[in-house]
Amino acid sequence: MRFEPAPIPVEEMERVALLHQFQILDTDREESFDRLTRLASLITGAPIALISLVDADRQWFKSRHGLEAEQTTRDISFCGHAILTEEITVIPDAAVDDRFADNPLVTGDPFIRFYAGVPLIAREGYRLGTLCVIDTEPRVGLSSIETECLLALAHTVMDEMELRLAGNTLRAQQQEIKRYFEVMGATTDFLGLTTGDGVFIGINPAGRTLTGFGSEEHLSSLTLSSFHPPETEEMLWNHALPEAE
Repeated sequence: MRFEPAPIPVEEMERVALLHQFQILDTDREESFDRLTRLASLITGAPIALISLVDADRQWFKSRHGLEAEQTTRDISFCGHAILTEEITVIPDAAVDDRFADNPLVTGDPFIRFYAGVPLIAREGYRLGTLCVIDTEPRVGLSSIETECLLALAHTVMDEMELRLAGNTLRAQQQEIKRYFEVMGATTDFLGLTTGDGVFIGINPAGRTLTGFGSEEHLSSLTLSSFHPPETEEMLWNHALPEAE
């Protein structure tokens, strides 16, 4: 056999765990990502362009231009090699490269000869996958302009993924706050929602009845320090808002 599966990164468990936090694997195609692969293909003239995410045992394509397959096993992936570096990986002719000459992706469909992949690097430094272009004919490489454009597009892909993660985090926080208010409205005990420094931003109906703070204007003057008697403190449940990322 004349092809070599890529070595596993040292921090593989942390890398894969972060990839799964993005909740992007096996999701539907999205125009924001498909637009970037089309641009990569247009700029380089390569018939195939992919946004490939390297999971524990597979590479899965969030976006694919010029390729029908949705994923391949990781052991034959070119992108598994590309995530081992922070630079662009260029393979001018896979058929004469000992790492890939007998790779099923070279000897069979899609018959890869040329490959160039830019790692998708998360803020934490983990390389989650690549933006790559593929040709069925060998090439000498990429021009400096093509390289710069691929690097810029890869940054844009990662920006899209980071925005997706931020949206997931925000929705989770909103659901947590919603649950707080559902509990606050259902109990006859005094429940208050405060900021981290103890300023009340909400109390439940029972709390409004007990304190007489019936309006938001009155509520703005209510803090944890307003409650001194021990018996009142025992009634108070302080639920602080989760800190924003």
